[in-house]
Amino acid sequence: MLIFGAWLMSLAGVVFWEHRDTARPAAAIVVLGAAQYVGRPSPVLRARLDHAIDLWRRGLAPRIIFTGGFGDHDTTSEAAVGQRYAIARGVPPRAILIENRGRSTAASLQQVADLMDAEPSRDVILVSDPFHMLRLSILARRFGLRPFSSPTRTSMHWGIQVLLREAFGLPSYAFVNANKVPDDKYDFAAVVPAGANKAEFRAMLRNLLIQRFHLQYHRETRELPLYELRVAPGGPKLKPAANEPADTTAPSFTRTPDGYLTFPRGVNTNFLGNGPRFSLQRVHTTMDEFAAALDMWLGVPVVNLTGLTGQYDFYLRFDARGESPANDEHLDPPLEPSMRDQLGLVLRKIKGPQEVIVIDSFDREATPN
Repeated sequence: MLIFGAWLMSLAGVVFWEHRDTARPAAAIVVLGAAQYVGRPSPVLRARLDHAIDLWRRGLAPRIIFTGGFGDHDTTSEAAVGQRYAIARGVPPRAILIENRGRSTAASLQQVADLMDAEPSRDVILVSDPFHMLRLSILARRFGLRPFSSPTRTSMHWGIQVLLREAFGLPSYAFVNANKVPDDKYDFAAVVPAGANKAEFRAMLRNLLIQRFHLQYHRETRELPLYELRVAPGGPKLKPAANEPADTTAPSFTRTPDGYLTFPRGVNTNFLGNGPRFSLQRVHTTMDEFAAALDMWLGVPVVNLTGLTGQYDFYLRFDARGESPANDEHLDPPLEPSMRDQLGLVLRKIKGPQEVIVIDSFDREATPN
């Protein structure tokens, strides 16, 4: 595995993840563990430690909880490495707690919740990488914590095909000859330039792939399968957006008696499943945004032709199994009938022109730093 160190600004290729730093005064700052090498933090862990120490110096919490257990053949834990790193940078030992028994993110957060039992507040600031934040928040709420996210400004372990899709802001179906791109994973350590927007990040990432992997590509328009999103006969069954504030005190989800997930008021979700039973909740959502969510779920372009221009709140549930199980278990309607019955919307499959990225060449190994 190759580690890209500090790049020049023009090569600061890093996946841009839309997120908000919601850090606010809390009882503790919780740092999720990452790799350490013989007592020295990896670039990924060091970025988390520096970020947590900065939050502590700003007075956002009186203590830092470092998490992370022992890897195979390790003689020290990730949490202990974080503790030593923070003390060396002026954080007093009394302001530090460590949790080094968890062997998974869920187990670590469960131990943190136990440590917080003696605290008057369950408010915590979670520090990790941007793409971890949704899952961390869900887990933290499951264990009775009230999380606030503060992601680092560094991106790290990613497959090259994932980075390629992010570099162009396109899903996998929009690439031709993608098999020329290996899916090897690399550690990327790069500081996100302050003030850069999504388009600038993607341009930087394309520049990285061109200079380090000698990516060559061109654009074409081809006929591809796609779906049209339309209003069903009988009209839509959508409620206009209610503009209700999000319920930040409720659990991240609950399960209905028949096995579907439901979510707090005012919260947008992706398609989330409990086994084969999937749910989606959207608030203040346009039909273009719903079409984009369907696009990601189906892996096929979805074009909004509903003619609906408002914002809507809705909840959709469906069974993702394509056929009845062998044990004659009850099978709920799949996606398309559920959309028609619950939302008054239908999908129509056709073919249409779509712009694609044709990969002409791509080196299977990166040029060295």
